[in-house]
Amino acid sequence: MYKLTLSMIVKNEEKYLEDCLKSVENIADEIVIVDTGSTDKTLEIAEKHNAKIFHFDWVNDFSAARNFALSKSSGKWILYMDADERLTGYSIDELKKIISLDEKLGVNCIVNNIDEYSGKSKQMKYVRLFKKQAGIEFSGKAHEQILPSLIKNGYEIIDSKIEILHLGYNLPKEKLKFKAARNLELLLKEYDDSGSSYYAYQIGNTYSVMEDFENAYKYYQFALEDEKLEPEYKAVCYLNSADFQMRRGDFQPAQELVLEGLKYEPENVWLHLLASQIFVAMQNMELALHHSKTALDISLNRKDYSDKILEVNIPVRKVLYQAMLVALKAQNGKYFEHFLLELEKHTEKGETGIIKKLILKENISSKEKAQLKEIVNGDNLELFLTLISKLDFQNRIEILLNLFDRFKEETKFLVLTGISLMEAKNFEEAEELFTYSLSLKEKDPSVIFYLVSIYLETNQVKKIIEILDFAGKTFGSNKLVMMKLNDIKSKLQPVIDQYQPS
Repeated sequence: MYKLTLSMIVKNEEKYLEDCLKSVENIADEIVIVDTGSTDKTLEIAEKHNAKIFHFDWVNDFSAARNFALSKSSGKWILYMDADERLTGYSIDELKKIISLDEKLGVNCIVNNIDEYSGKSKQMKYVRLFKKQAGIEFSGKAHEQILPSLIKNGYEIIDSKIEILHLGYNLPKEKLKFKAARNLELLLKEYDDSGSSYYAYQIGNTYSVMEDFENAYKYYQFALEDEKLEPEYKAVCYLNSADFQMRRGDFQPAQELVLEGLKYEPENVWLHLLASQIFVAMQNMELALHHSKTALDISLNRKDYSDKILEVNIPVRKVLYQAMLVALKAQNGKYFEHFLLELEKHTEKGETGIIKKLILKENISSKEKAQLKEIVNGDNLELFLTLISKLDFQNRIEILLNLFDRFKEETKFLVLTGISLMEAKNFEEAEELFTYSLSLKEKDPSVIFYLVSIYLETNQVKKIIEILDFAGKTFGSNKLVMMKLNDIKSKLQPVIDQYQPS
């Protein structure tokens, strides 16, 4: 009998399979691949790695395919992976030690979901390695699980530092949405049948990817009703639920949710970063700075993984940019200087030099403007926009125009550029930018108030009525925005009442 079997189900995975199989060539004694209908070079790649290949007619049930693969696996131990995953090389020694044991174990592995597009790579724990025994089987038509069966059969579940990189989420947004929508129907049916909090959690994640945040919030709340839900799943539910409430302008429930999440994962960098943003919105700068610094300390002190994985999963620069932004908003020079000194250790010197010049409101040379175009990205855009906003009009507009081609689809960038054009009394171009920003997915409610100012200045009452109507429909769920909007409507009512359409 083989000691370790890599057990897989695949379909049209020629893009990923080669690297997956290479990652286990020094540890897997047997590779079992169950194909559900490949039409590309997947099977050629499998044959090259001496895999045992079996065919299975797809029945819209991942567990059925997994269990078929399990029935064909001869190893004492089973490692199951997908083609878009890789076992990290430094995990092999620990894996060898575990499979030398003769115990009924299920082993939690660290699955790192890499996402370079959004910059929100994350890691979760899942049982991916277990001792084979009769009666062990997967359950669930989608996001299948082995854990319930292991627990039912008296297995001990242990944690490990065995690490698997998952590239399946490293996709552009539209492809991710398509992938999520494809599994949604299966997940909803599974939840209807079982009422499982695990599936409520997975449905919440699926709706989040699809950017249907209201339904995501609803299912996260269903998942949180189960006190036995795994702590790391609870942390994700609280994180995304708090983010939803913050976007609605409901800062008090957002605060309660994020702090509840930190009870389950006190060293979750993303929870601390979100907490800092929530406390900035609530004007509690002391707590905002506390959570920013805590996020940074966690990122700098975590040494469990190689530098490569550390950089992907604990984005030190991203944390620093957020921390510096909070320090700017809090007008806390001491904290800002501390974060800036730390940034010097993690980035090119040119970046911090330009930041210092922007802080001092010094002129930026042509060479530095070109550098700035390379330095500014999605992670630090808001920080640089905040710094640029403090410059005199001439410097500010020159820098913004230099960056325009790169960030003309970013709402925050369009808003600052529009404000600058308003200052120059260039109302027509400002209106054009503000209006365009409202066609983007991310909408900044402050744009409504800038447009009202332009329309008042240019005596366009009809457009005031139209934009206020649009705002009510678009931001109706945001209590803070609606409160300000109603106040403006009240003040403008005499102007609106006098309007006579032509």
